[in-house]
Amino acid sequence: MPDSNLMLRFTATARNCLSLAQREAVLEKSTMIDVRHLLIGLAQLPAGDSTAGRVLSGLGVTAEKLRPAGKIETGEIAQLDLSDGLKKALEQAAASARQRGDHKLSSAHLLIGSLDDANAVQMLSQAGVTKEAVTAALDSLQTWTDEA
Repeated sequence: MPDSNLMLRFTATARNCLSLAQREAVLEKSTMIDVRHLLIGLAQLPAGDSTAGRVLSGLGVTAEKLRPAGKIETGEIAQLDLSDGLKKALEQAAASARQRGDHKLSSAHLLIGSLDDANAVQMLSQAGVTKEAVTAALDSLQTWTDEA
């Protein structure tokens, strides 16, 4: 997981999303948590509890649409390393929060941070959504603060 100083700035919903990403990595039998796992985790967040969940569900993006076919298996939650891509996405999320003057990193910051990853953009495209549509939906919101 990210360093403890950064984790303290995450909303409870954003921390939950990272746990969901870790679970996705385990289900894929991956050795690392990557941005694709984060994106699937974001798509699992309830629309009523998270900005990213509201944006993604409003655009018709679901975890099922993002998951590779045939990749779901069972596994135990393990301590996994973060991929370089996920570390970069988390840095982008923190930079986005600073730029907006937000004290907490929400699911929306995680979503915007993931949009610089080519694989995440390709996953969204395969789900029928463009990076620009996600950005426009986020920009239309007054606040990016998760309710949880």
